[in-house]
Order: sequence, then C-alpha cells, then structure tokens
Amino acid sequence: MSRAEINAQISQVQGEISKASEKLSKLNAAKARLDGVGIDFKYLPENSLIIKLIYQLSGKPYDTMTTDEEKIINDTKSKLIDKKTLVIGELNSAIAKEASTILIASVRLSNLRASLALEKD
Repeated sequence: MSRAEINAQISQVQGEISKASEKLSKLNAAKARLDGVGIDFKYLPENSLIIKLIYQLSGKPYDTMTTDEEKIINDTKSKLIDKKTLVIGELNSAIAKEASTILIASVRLSNLRASLALEKD
C-alpha cells in the first residue's frame, strides 16, 4: 500500500473517531441530564382527614377519591421511574457502543501509522 493510500485511510479513521467522539459526548450529556431529573413527588392532600379539615369535605366519596388519587400519583411515579431506568439503560448501551467504536478505530489508526512509518514509498 502506498503512503498516499495509507494517509487517506488515516484521514478516514480520524474522521470516524471524531464522529464517534462527538456522538459519545452528546450521549454522555443526555445521560447526565437524565440522571439529574428527579422523580420525587407526592400526593399533597396526603389523606382524607386533611381534605376534611382544609376543605370541610368528608364522607365515603372523599375517602375513595383520596385513595384513588393517591394510587394514580404513585402509579405514575412508578411508571416514570421505570421509563427513566429503561432510557438510562439504552443510553449506557449506546455509550458503550460508541466507546468501543472509538477503541477499535484507535487501534486501526495506530496500525496505519505504524504502516506509514514502515512504508518506503
């Protein structure tokens, strides 16, 4: 292989590394932002006694409403936590893939540079 061909391959591999590094940076930034998202909220009236005291509303319909609303809040929180965990897992997989791509390309780049150094053309 001629020096020009090796140099062309070196440029191509450097481009691949640059592209993968940029993507890796974006993936890491997205993961950091998602890690920073807190999913910590609660049902504010807390129970039917609070509704009775604050709003002067009581009885079986308000007990049921309190229980139903609290369940909705807790179910929603659980689903959001599950989704966040899933997306973080997918981001971790994508991050690992890009890191692997960079590692493999770096090895190719080292080999090409060694070939270039040995080339007499």
